[in-house]
Amino acid sequence: EVESELIAFYREDNAEKLLAPSELAQALKESEEKAERLKRKLSELGIDPDSV
Repeated sequence: EVESELIAFYREDNAEKLLAPSELAQALKESEEKAERLKRKLSELGIDPDSV
């Protein structure tokens, strides 16, 4: 499938669309930011995030 000059690829087993490299980079950045927020929250609660 073509989406604005990019070819979209889908998994054969479940038809889920695969992310483009820029989308993968954005998803990685967001997940890393979320992990940092959760680590800070655990620290605020007195829990060592590296021990869980």
